[in-house]
Amino acid sequence: MTVSPPRRPKPVLWITFWCLSFLPLGALAAFYGFVLRARIALGTWPSPYHPDPKDLPFDLHAMTVWLGTFLLPIPSLLAYIVVALLLRPDSMIRPRARFAIVFYFASLVSWFMLLRTDPGRFVEWFFD
Repeated sequence: MTVSPPRRPKPVLWITFWCLSFLPLGALAAFYGFVLRARIALGTWPSPYHPDPKDLPFDLHAMTVWLGTFLLPIPSLLAYIVVALLLRPDSMIRPRARFAIVFYFASLVSWFMLLRTDPGRFVEWFFD
């Protein structure tokens, strides 16, 4: 009887794992990219109730920010945990996997902190 070598995790799971690791950073980039586009279009930084973000001609970008904001916190965390559980436990010990986990949680915390502190009052402007 021969012992088969341990199976390697599927590359699709690792790709999903890494994409989910960058999701909070992508949501932040989409939001501040929208703020920057509004700044360029208006000639001044947007402020609460001036102008309404829905009045700007960036519908697809605004939809991306809305989806990133509402799809980010809970579903992405649950998906991240599920994908991590589908990967072999010993593969999570590798430095690249640990870096992805630390990066995910650090960017998620920074995302929540930026939304909470709202420097520049851009979050208030976007959600008014």
